[in-house]
Amino acid sequence: MKKLKLKEIIKLNEAKSILVSTPEYSTEELKEQLMKEFKRKTSDENLIWNTKFVLTEMIDNAIYHGNHLDTSKKIKINMAWKKNNFYFVVQDEGQGFNMKNPRRSPGPPESGLGIFYSKRKADLVYNFGDSASYVCINVPKNKLKTEATK
Repeated sequence: MKKLKLKEIIKLNEAKSILVSTPEYSTEELKEQLMKEFKRKTSDENLIWNTKFVLTEMIDNAIYHGNHLDTSKKIKINMAWKKNNFYFVVQDEGQGFNMKNPRRSPGPPESGLGIFYSKRKADLVYNFGDSASYVCINVPKNKLKTEATK
């Protein structure tokens, strides 16, 4: 499993992209679009739950910490499969941050917890000091849907 950059993810076969304004309330439709792509290749409930958890945290971070609830700003999600690895990138229009030390100071005491817990649910959670959060979920080959079950 490799830390792919955005330009590498975009070039993958069947890569998809979603661009939305920073939502004021619900992000359910946005999450469902990405989860539909993830579920295309696996039906493992634990992997689905973990992926949705991580996606929710990354979108919430983009909305609150990156775009500061500014509905004029956009969130972009790119996603793609590379063999049995599912990559997605959540970009906002913020200043960027260091994934290794995401805690904002000053900030609420829970700052950085979403990324901390996401790292426990995904195989890779990383960035390059920019305003994008990169996630890779590895789906073991025995958890992949076969062509007959798709």
